Parts: sequence; C-alpha cells; structure tokens
Amino acid sequence: MKKTLAICLLLAGGCVYAQEAGPAKAPESAGGVRLVRLKYVNAGRVRELFAESGISVRSESTLEAVVLHGDEARMDAVEKMIREIDVPAAAANSQTVPNIDVVVYVVSAGDRTASDSTLPKAL
Repeated sequence: MKKTLAICLLLAGGCVYAQEAGPAKAPESAGGVRLVRLKYVNAGRVRELFAESGISVRSESTLEAVVLHGDEARMDAVEKMIREIDVPAAAANSQTVPNIDVVVYVVSAGDRTASDSTLPKAL
C-alpha cells in the first residue's frame, strides 16, 4: 500500500514539473464590469443579440438587467446600442397584442302602441 502511494506521488510530481510555463495571460477579470438596467426590452433577448460582441453579456430576467464584462471600449459601444433599442416602441413590438373587435347593438324601446305608429305598407 505504501509502495503504491509513493509511486502515485512521484507520478503526480512529475506531471507538475512537466507542464510548460506559458506566457502570462491577463485574467478574465481584466477590463470592467457594468450593469445595464432595462426598462422596455427583455434581458434574454438583449443577451442573445450581443452574444457575439466580443464581451461577456449575462442577463437577469427577474431584475430586467444585463451585466457586461470586458473591454471598456466595447462595453461603451454595446451599452450605447442597448440604450438605442431600450425604448417604449420596442416593448410594443416585442409583445403580442391581441386584436379585439367590439360590436355594440343599440336597441331602443318606447311606450307607444302599434296603433299610434304608422308602419310602412311593405311591412
């Protein structure tokens, strides 16, 4: 048992030293994070629209907000585009409004008897 444990530790140690030290990468947290609150458009639709924008876009439908994460210049451009589409007209276009027809019949009644009124001869 001790021999097997020692062999596993040696193999694991060799794997650690065998890894190459690559160039230092900027962490994913480099750049900025920005919260954009939405008034009229759906957060999920905004996320889908800007999925290929080069920044991370996460949506929160309960709060109706998106979180932008990435390069400041790209976030500025995406936020500007979000502000352009987050208008009341977009809300009307994104929701289905049912067509409703209202029909009103007006019925009139009076206290005159049939003898008082003159009916057309065709009737």
